[in-house]
Amino acid sequence: MTTSQNMPVNIVGGATFGRYGKISQENTYNMFVTDNALVPYLGYKSVLSIPGQEGRGLFYSPINNVMLAVVDSSIFLIDTSLNYQRVGGIKTSKGIVYITANNASPSQFAISDLSYIYIYTYGGTVTQVDTLPENFLPGYIDFQDSYFICGDRRSSAWNLSHSNDGTNWTTPDPNDGYTYQGAYETKPDTVQATVVFNRIVFVMANNGTEMWQDVGNDLFPYQRNNYYAIDYGVVSIPTIAEGFGYLVWLAKNEYSSPIIMVSTGGPPSPISTDGISYVLSNLEHPEDSSAFMFQNSTHIFYQITFYSDNLTLVYDFTTQMFFTATDENLNYHIAKRFCHFNNKNYFVPYGNNKDGTVSIYEMSSSYTTYDGVTIPRFRICAPIRNSGSDQFLITNLSLTMEQGATNQLQRVGVSMCKNGGLSFGNIVEKEC
Repeated sequence: MTTSQNMPVNIVGGATFGRYGKISQENTYNMFVTDNALVPYLGYKSVLSIPGQEGRGLFYSPINNVMLAVVDSSIFLIDTSLNYQRVGGIKTSKGIVYITANNASPSQFAISDLSYIYIYTYGGTVTQVDTLPENFLPGYIDFQDSYFICGDRRSSAWNLSHSNDGTNWTTPDPNDGYTYQGAYETKPDTVQATVVFNRIVFVMANNGTEMWQDVGNDLFPYQRNNYYAIDYGVVSIPTIAEGFGYLVWLAKNEYSSPIIMVSTGGPPSPISTDGISYVLSNLEHPEDSSAFMFQNSTHIFYQITFYSDNLTLVYDFTTQMFFTATDENLNYHIAKRFCHFNNKNYFVPYGNNKDGTVSIYEMSSSYTTYDGVTIPRFRICAPIRNSGSDQFLITNLSLTMEQGATNQLQRVGVSMCKNGGLSFGNIVEKEC
């Protein structure tokens, strides 16, 4: 006598990237989980095109209510109507740049292209900073308590600008001996990034991180936390992203493969699963990567792209799930640098347009395509296994899904045929 039983299929879920395909190849492409259902990941649309070959950075200034974009070697201001104007230039024309601003009047924007630091004074001109120590090679740049903060990638030093004066980084001050330089000393290493998060400056080297806080000391305002240090540095500076109570980066030390770490203000913890960590350990060029964070409704996303390895991963802090994002050809997702401006999400992409322009894209749930191109969305479910060792035969698989724009549900029946094929039938049932 043949008996049958119902067995659940995990249609809804994220990506596990199982170490072995026979154990699990579970993955979700261009969808995420909300309300126990799979919904489309955000689409995008080109809203502005700027002449150039490479979009390098985006930054929003709430004081001036403008967006600053760097394309090739040019700096552009973009207003709320998405009109742009060139306001100056920098020496380099390739690679990601880092942008921040201070509270000076008029505002100063600091730009690091990993070779030089530049100051754009709002409504004025762009100048290259010439008061840094000799051979200073800047990394990630940030702002706190009237100071621009940046590390020297050739040494263990990290420096402050003078208060609300990004053009002056002289240390010590010749007038009163006040010093504007700290040092990373936990390990023999060079500083890569100085990131301000939750009133703490995370001084990141290659293989470790120190935490400093502004306590208003007389000669140097910052004091290191001497109770603990973080035993992970940064693999790729562009993967550093902070916001919504999280600081996330692609981390490593001298003993480990790359791992995605997150801090909420104290010692970090990994968000990489075993499968994700296995994927990261097999990347050819993990250093060729970038990332950003953004919010969509109640979901907080961290999107990281490994350009040379052709992979984009997205972590949803709300559901604590990973999934895969792609372009229309199932290659890496094109978003590189991200900005929230005018209550909308914008990004500059990897690559440029055929007409020699760089698009600024708006990214939104209201867009169901990639600038008019169909988005591939599919789910690879986890293997279905019996609780025992008995073999079993699947004779029928039923899925209920929403299809089209009507107020009806389509229940799609998928049945096994005698020859091993599948037959499909649709049953329309009214929505309750």
